[in-house]
Amino acid sequence: MNESQLFIGGIILIFIFGNIFVYFLNKNKQKRFFDFIRDREYTLVRNVEAEIEGYSKISYRKADIVFLDDEIFILTINK
Repeated sequence: MNESQLFIGGIILIFIFGNIFVYFLNKNKQKRFFDFIRDREYTLVRNVEAEIEGYSKISYRKADIVFLDDEIFILTINK
């Protein structure tokens, strides 16, 4: 193997492990969020098609929406 193949393979591995790390980080954040609001009364709507705009780009994602007393939280699933 030459050095360029090792470099490309290393970049791909870093990308894969980085995505796995971000997935579990977001999953842990959602768990901590629901632990935080456990004692409060809320309504959860799962798997809603949400249109999210950011940086002049509109994307459609699945999201969970949490309605608290006078607050609304949008928890994206696939980001």
